[in-house]
Amino acid sequence: FRIGVNDLRGGLTARQVSTQITMLAEECLEAAYAIALLALQERHGTPEKARFAIIGLGKLGGKELIYGSDLDIVFVYTGDDEERTRGREPITAHEFFVKLGQRIISVLGLKTKEGFVFNVDARLRPSGSAGPLVVSLNALIAYHREKTSVWERQAYLKARSVAGDKTTGEAILKE
Repeated sequence: FRIGVNDLRGGLTARQVSTQITMLAEECLEAAYAIALLALQERHGTPEKARFAIIGLGKLGGKELIYGSDLDIVFVYTGDDEERTRGREPITAHEFFVKLGQRIISVLGLKTKEGFVFNVDARLRPSGSAGPLVVSLNALIAYHREKTSVWERQAYLKARSVAGDKTTGEAILKE
């Protein structure tokens, strides 16, 4: 609301509006991540060694969001796929992170009478909608070394770590 009012009053440049909408989106991603993580931790615990990062692509990665933009993201994790969580109902790290990604999308896209937070587009992951929602670092690197198209590589030009474990996200992008 604050961004829109200041935009309408002429108090912000177009670049400032994009930057602020992007900052808002990143905070919403962090909040959705925290909400989803807490819900899963209560039931499954968490993987001890594996880490999870949300990589922003496109306008989100380039800090260029505008009103109505969706969030182009890729969920990536590091660690052993078969590592198990330590909770009441243990599951593999891969299963845990898939559930985490699904919940994040649900939190952001939940429609209420006020609307929704953001639409999420996770189709830029390896193999698009046909691929797993969450991908391991090893699978991401293998895909981009062996199967990726030029347009897929272009999508990663503006890639940034935007939520989750940002240190892990930055390490993923270096790879």
